[in-house]
This record gives sequence, C-alpha cells and structure tokens, in this order.
Amino acid sequence: MQDYRDYYRQLNDQLSTRIGDLAYELLGEPTFKKTSEWRYGQKGSLSITISGPYQGRFHDFEKDIHGSSLDLISHLKGIKGRELCQWARHWLRLTLQEVWTPIMPIPQGVSKPDFRKAPLNYLLDGRTVEAIYPYRSLQGNLLGYVVRLKDKHNHKITPTLTYCQSNLGRFSWYWKGFREKRSPYGLEKIKDTTASILIVEGEKTAEAAQQLFPHYSVLTWAGGAKAVLKTDWSPLKQRDIILWPDNDPAGHEAMQKLAHHLKEIGNQEVRIVSLPDNTPPKWDLADPIPPVWIANFIALSLEQEESSINSRVPYINRSQPLEFFS
Repeated sequence: MQDYRDYYRQLNDQLSTRIGDLAYELLGEPTFKKTSEWRYGQKGSLSITISGPYQGRFHDFEKDIHGSSLDLISHLKGIKGRELCQWARHWLRLTLQEVWTPIMPIPQGVSKPDFRKAPLNYLLDGRTVEAIYPYRSLQGNLLGYVVRLKDKHNHKITPTLTYCQSNLGRFSWYWKGFREKRSPYGLEKIKDTTASILIVEGEKTAEAAQQLFPHYSVLTWAGGAKAVLKTDWSPLKQRDIILWPDNDPAGHEAMQKLAHHLKEIGNQEVRIVSLPDNTPPKWDLADPIPPVWIANFIALSLEQEESSINSRVPYINRSQPLEFFS
C-alpha cells in the first residue's frame, strides 16, 4: 500500500511543475508579476512562486497561511483529504491530457500571436523581444518563428513559436519547437537561384552575414550548435556550400559535423572557413570585424572581391521584430 505522504509528495511535484496554469485556474490574471513570483489581491498579499527553488509554494500574508501547491488548492477551495486529492487528480488529468502539435505550414488568415496573453506571456516576464525570425519552407510558406528574448542582465533565450492544434481540437500559438525534419532558416532563398550557400550559426549572425555577402544565400538552423543535425539539409544537395563557424569549440565542432553530413548526402563542394589564430574567442559575423585582421580577410575567405564589403565597418544589428511591430 502506498504511503499517503508519498502520494501527497507526488501530487505536489506534478502540481508544482504547472503552478502557473494552476494559479490561472484558481485566481486568474495576477495583480502583480515578477519573473519568479506572482501576486494576487489589491495589495498583493497572496504570493505564489512560479519558478526557482521554491516553485509551487505560496504565502497568504494577510491570513498568515503558507504551504505547497496542494495546500494552495485546499486554502482557496476549502477542501481537504480525499476531496482535495480528487480535485487535484482531476485537474492534472484534464491539463496533462491536452497535447499540442505544430501545424506546418501555418494556414492563411491565422491571427498574429499576442505576447501579452496566455499561454505566451509567461516567457516575457522580465524580458523584452529583441527580434523575431520567420522560418519558411522552400516554397516560402511560413512554418513558425524563433524569437530572441533578452532580460535586463542581457541574458538571452531563443524559444521557438509555432501555431498548434491540440488533441482536444483547440488552436493556439505555443512556445513549442518545430517538428522533426526542421527547415533551415533562410531556405526559401535558394529556390530560384544557383548562388553559393553560406551557412553560419544563429539567426542574428545569418542576418549580419547576408548583409556582408549579398551574393550568397545565407542560411542557419534552429536550436544552437548541438542541434545542427536535427535540421533537414537535403534541399541543399548538389550545391556549393561554405561553412563559417563561431569561434568557440562548440561552433567548430558543429560545422565539422555538418560538413561530414552534407558530404554524406551528396554535396561534393563543402568548405569550412579557417579563422585566423588571432580571432577573438566566441567571435561571429554579427560582431565587429577584429582590427587585427588584414583588411581583406573576409573577402578572401569567400573568394569574393574585396571591394564588395568594407571589412573594418562594424556590423549594426538591423534585425527587428518584422511584421509584428510594423
């Protein structure tokens, strides 16, 4: 027979992981929000911790009551014991059964996502949108977005935003990754051109590189260095490809893996740019050009005319939230 204390602990663990949803269910929109804490009541006397080491805990300062997620339900619903457990199990069953699957391509006429409302707003607590990057199919159909978010400490996250359908028949924008066989960022550029392809790491870097090298089709992938082989690179077969790594171990390793994979699927012309020994650590093409480089290094790296770029002009980030803020 299962000890009731273990049973309560298991229920609390499940409730704590979904404390934001539980708070909305019980109390609605918070009166005040911080990154790790939501407050309810005119004076914010009810505090709920939604992230961090105390996630799932609450404190009602007005009544001097505090406790776990299960205690929060008991406090607000006025139920205990078996009735409390039944309510928690029923709520978890309803919420956990709903599974969301991205719809790709996104149908015409879908409304733009609203970051101010659930289920998207929780990621913007303490963060601002720096840029939104649209991912498209080879035919140019919209698949979803990678959103660049930064907090006041300049820490960034780049979650994927897709339009999804649930198994209960609901539709919504969700912070949910692309399905397997992801499309590269910028894939639509290669459809009607035989231009050589330059692959870099990260959407911000891809936008910078496209300005530096307008005669190339610049692509990247979602998910960072470790996710390079989760993308479907087969549309690039038989194309001339140059890989430009970020200057860190993960960046170089990612491009080595990608070069090997591209050759395996039939690309004979794949080259990795060799960065000079004096390249700053973690440098990429979105950063200012190092003054220690020879003036025409970038041009020579891609066998391009030196006059096509000024290698000593720092890149100014022109990426922006696109049509969302137009």
